[in-house]
Amino acid sequence: MAVVKSWTLPPTAFAKLTEKQHTQIMKKLTFEVGRRLIMKTPVDTGRARGGWMPSIGSPAGGEGGPDPEGVQTLARVRVTMSEIDSRGGQVTIYFTNNVSYIGYLNAGTSKQAPAHFVEATVDEVTSVIQ
Repeated sequence: MAVVKSWTLPPTAFAKLTEKQHTQIMKKLTFEVGRRLIMKTPVDTGRARGGWMPSIGSPAGGEGGPDPEGVQTLARVRVTMSEIDSRGGQVTIYFTNNVSYIGYLNAGTSKQAPAHFVEATVDEVTSVIQ
């Protein structure tokens, strides 16, 4: 006896639903990575925290300016999230920090943040989605 299977959704509707879900996941990941990087970045003048520049497709240039509280920097993350919608979630997201001493901060030169806080952020977010 043959088993007959059928779609509960037409394939085109399934594809649209999958794309929408993928877009939502990309937006959530972008927000979480951005928020965590911003908040883990040690603050003296706020220049390093404000240096996080999210972008789609290629790394961003520039530094962004001092942002001790991270408010303007998180706003840039939200703008990037809105751009994900217009591209159907099929994007590569970059978080670039062009402040000259960000590598030293990430290496552990500040007592405000553990060494390798950037890598720890990626590991945290990766563990949430697995």
